[in-house]
Amino acid sequence: MANLIKYEFIRKWRGLGIFMAIVLILNAFVLVKLQIGMHTTEEQMIVLGAFFSGILGIFFVLYIIDVIMMYSRDLDHKTGYMFMLTPNSGYKILGSKVITAILEGLLFLLVYILLLAGNFMGFYGEPLRALVGSDLFSNIISQVHLEGINLTSYFAVSLLMMFVSIVGLFLMVYAAISIRKSILAEKKFGGLISFIIFMLLAWVDSAITNTLTTDIFSANSMISPGVPSYTFLLIQILIQVVLGAIFFCVSAYLLENKMDM
Repeated sequence: MANLIKYEFIRKWRGLGIFMAIVLILNAFVLVKLQIGMHTTEEQMIVLGAFFSGILGIFFVLYIIDVIMMYSRDLDHKTGYMFMLTPNSGYKILGSKVITAILEGLLFLLVYILLLAGNFMGFYGEPLRALVGSDLFSNIISQVHLEGINLTSYFAVSLLMMFVSIVGLFLMVYAAISIRKSILAEKKFGGLISFIIFMLLAWVDSAITNTLTTDIFSANSMISPGVPSYTFLLIQILIQVVLGAIFFCVSAYLLENKMDM
């Protein structure tokens, strides 16, 4: 499987490199404009924060699109190792794509964090330290009160929930594409059919998750308004892992047994 993952990145490296270069150029342009403009330090940090918020959204959208296209493109055009006479099973092929998607997402996240930290600490380190030590920051932190909850561990569980949800999302998309390109391969309007299948799978996923979480496990969904409980998050993570495994097995089975490779 390691060779399959390496092959995926060989196919991607040029596009990833171009995208990273564009981000660095845009970042440098914003920094230069802020440094030569007549802006206060606070205004510069607000603008830079807005820039990185936008970049995060762009990163996420492009990442999801690339992960989907990585699978759909090979099925449509029969390109790459997955349609050659290789001993790799559908499970190995799909597994390599899932691992590649996860590694790619972690790469995007690492680059984003390094850029964010480098910009703010490199150019606004002193103002940030002053802000963290201010009464305003202390008052904001004091408003974050979760009774009996360790904020560090709660943050870690929340991040795990986000990770599992994102992986589950593209496993669901893979399942929708696999169903359409195998069982419904001869139908017209393939993109629309895949989207409808995805929406149906998303509805089933949501219905199962809500039923198991609230009706069967009776999890208290909130600690305080807008803040999910530990139990709620952990049950949701477990359910999403199981459903993700089901979506994976469905896609891999169809890839290996129901598609003309």
